[in-house]
Amino acid sequence: MSNARCLGCRLFRGWTHSPRAAAAAAASIVSAAAWLGKSISTCPLPPSQSRTLCDGKLLARALPDDHRDTVRVRRVAADIIAAVREDRVFERRRLSERTGHRVDHDIHWRVHVIIDDNWICAFSIYNGEIVVYTGILRRYCRKDAHLATLLGHEVAHVIARHTQRTYRMRFYIRVLAKCIEELLDAPVRGIPHAELVSLFMRPWHFSLELEADRVGLMLLAAAGYDPRDAPSFYRALEPLDDPSDQYTLTATHPSSKRRVEKLMMEHVMGEATKVFSQAVQWRMSPSGLRLKLPPAGRELV
Repeated sequence: MSNARCLGCRLFRGWTHSPRAAAAAAASIVSAAAWLGKSISTCPLPPSQSRTLCDGKLLARALPDDHRDTVRVRRVAADIIAAVREDRVFERRRLSERTGHRVDHDIHWRVHVIIDDNWICAFSIYNGEIVVYTGILRRYCRKDAHLATLLGHEVAHVIARHTQRTYRMRFYIRVLAKCIEELLDAPVRGIPHAELVSLFMRPWHFSLELEADRVGLMLLAAAGYDPRDAPSFYRALEPLDDPSDQYTLTATHPSSKRRVEKLMMEHVMGEATKVFSQAVQWRMSPSGLRLKLPPAGRELV
């Protein structure tokens, strides 16, 4: 049995053996949930940093500015960021209304391509830095639409303030977990504090990844990349999934199969396809100019 299920069973037994504690815990959870919802929804974005937050040793392995991989990644990133900043109206609804997030124009966007063909990974930092490893770039992003899927996902993490929201959520969850431990005498029953926190954080991480997928799909569509290519990107990653990860407390990403299913939902893919059709028409017009990114490591001004 997985750690998540085992922990859930132990926690449930603790509640059933102490009805009074269960009632108190339930009241605490409801109150905390209401407080959490209000606090996180109003979470402000801290001032953007004009300096890099990436480790110097990591940047030492970055490809040169004029390398074809760097140029290509930055070109696609520029298209997506331009679409975000333009915030055009698609069928009487702005892009920001469709995604549910407005971009902070003070974000200093940077793109770094790191040499490591064995590392299938990309990540973003709240200050607007995006890091792409050559491992995922050269194996799974041969099509620009697949690269746009990857970059759209990372840009979505930034504009949706996922890092800041996660910091706050983790703090509140730790407080809540401590309350539950005191009420149920959880440490005595063998439930480590870290596991209890992970139990609550796991669905939160999954929800943010799925939100970044959906928002990223809208962004790449608005940038003129076909959203119907996005599912094939995640299907290609399915062999890398470890089935056991879906039942461990440390898992932070849903399975590729589930991500494809969410993207293929009619109200998601259908909306993105309509945005894409209008974006293509706009880009073919004389006013459809492409935003240019400065050399890697410098700010987008």
